[in-house]
Amino acid sequence: MDLSTLSPMDYYDSTAREQHRKNCEERFDALLASSGVNVEENRATAKKYREQLSKIDALNKQIKKYKIIRGFVIAFMVIGLVLMTLSGVAELPDVWRVLFPIIGLAVIIGGFLLIFLKLNKLIRHFDTLCDKEEATARDILALANSQIAPLIALFRERDTHDLIEKTVPELDFEDRLSTDTVRDLAENYDFTEGSEGRSSTRDTVSGRFFGNPFFFERSITETMGTETYHGTLVIHWTTRHRDSKGNTTTRHHSQTLHASVTKPKPFYSIGTALHYGNQAAPDLSFSRDPAHVEKLSEKQLADRIEDGEKELAERARDALSDGGNFTEMANTEFEVLFGALNRNNEQQFRLLFTPLAQTDTVKLLCSKSGYGDDFKFIKNRRHNIVASEHAQSWVMDTHVSNYVSYDVDICREKFISFNENYFKSVYFDFAPLLTIPAYQHAPVPSLSAVKSETNYTHKEYEALANDMGAAIFAHPDTATEAILKAEHIASFSDVDRIEITAYSYGAIPRTDFVPVFGGDGRMHNVPVHWVEYYPLVSASQLEVKSLSGITPEEFSEKRDELSQLTDPSNVAFHHGLLARLTSAGGAGIDEISKLILK
Repeated sequence: MDLSTLSPMDYYDSTAREQHRKNCEERFDALLASSGVNVEENRATAKKYREQLSKIDALNKQIKKYKIIRGFVIAFMVIGLVLMTLSGVAELPDVWRVLFPIIGLAVIIGGFLLIFLKLNKLIRHFDTLCDKEEATARDILALANSQIAPLIALFRERDTHDLIEKTVPELDFEDRLSTDTVRDLAENYDFTEGSEGRSSTRDTVSGRFFGNPFFFERSITETMGTETYHGTLVIHWTTRHRDSKGNTTTRHHSQTLHASVTKPKPFYSIGTALHYGNQAAPDLSFSRDPAHVEKLSEKQLADRIEDGEKELAERARDALSDGGNFTEMANTEFEVLFGALNRNNEQQFRLLFTPLAQTDTVKLLCSKSGYGDDFKFIKNRRHNIVASEHAQSWVMDTHVSNYVSYDVDICREKFISFNENYFKSVYFDFAPLLTIPAYQHAPVPSLSAVKSETNYTHKEYEALANDMGAAIFAHPDTATEAILKAEHIASFSDVDRIEITAYSYGAIPRTDFVPVFGGDGRMHNVPVHWVEYYPLVSASQLEVKSLSGITPEEFSEKRDELSQLTDPSNVAFHHGLLARLTSAGGAGIDEISKLILK
């Protein structure tokens, strides 16, 4: 069934969802068959391991029970100690002054005997048994892992993208965000790399959709805001009053004074967005925000549309009187729910959102089987951005650790579940674009002959640096997150030398004294403690080299050997690229790559 013949929702519900699950099942079963894993043997071992865990759980419950009993005994011993001290209380009857110490001593002695002769021995006994059973469990788990290891060795990060391409052939993923893709976006789709300001890339997923370039980007962004700090001061004073009889009384008063100050503070957020280039409606720009209309009842939806129609009519009248170019569309349901009222080109907006596109968009917004109206859509001429709420929690990394297990059945379930969820998230980020027929056409290639000066992209450099950890690059006095920005220095064959600049802030505790008028009729300085953030900048250099054909799993196996050449924490591997922090010393990137490729 052709993707372009159905609405995104109809295609997902009738075809894509079930087809993708089938593809995942077939892929797993094919890998399992190729691996030679004895499934029944692994199932028996996995069952034995779970039974062993149940034994350990039962022993831990016994240990916990006797520790609770010991706690109660200790509490009674404390009570016994208190009773022993009551012999000196003169107000008690003589009989109690004699009995309490005797009872208290008996409780203390009995408690000691019970703890040291019984409870401690039982706890040690069950601790020993638990240690033995845990050792047995580790052996069983090691056996289960060795049984399933041939299957795990066949998994690849690329599997997830291959499965999506099989379900939706119009999607074509690349191994990493390439310089050609970035160059194409910049030359033909109004995209400017690095225009986002103070943000840093943490991960990317890229490729072509209907032949048009796209990439997902997860980034950390800094915004400067304000923080309000609060302080208090308790004041005391006395007043004198004379009553009707002429007597003077003194009254004591107290009051808590409150004050606050607002100061600048950097804030950090992590966001994920899809960037997509398409040459349709090349002059059109607009934006719309999510409104979650899928959560509305039929009546609420009807009321929303009715109120929106009134606003549309008023906007159209204002545009007519002011000489504006806004004209409401005949499909007011689409107009209200999509809400792209800040569009700058009415003609191209209508060419883009045909009657079919309007109908499919409304169906998508109101859908309950997808994610509904959870996406921001920005079109800046030929550059489209879709930022959905569901993508913010999307597990973007396709590392096989997302679904490996000691149990072949659990592994199968996790493999299918992970790939289904990954596909659903990706599909519904493209869904707003799929509603537009004009976006389902391949572009005319028009890349210039000018080659990129870098082997790899700035976003991949930043992802590698962030993979190492921002703390490695940040100034020693940093008290906040650090934004890592990459700048190309030079290239030597397939090695790029990069400067990573870390932007962060130090923090200095400050105190302001805010005058506040108190109930005593005086002004008081209320202390308010706050933090002054001052900017810090630190620069380091990376070397980056491609290690095509090496999987993350193979790199991980070599990590221990890397310690012979350099500190492994100063090396990163991401999307087939190897990075080395040059200031760390030790072996060069070529020597490190030879070790990994060996």
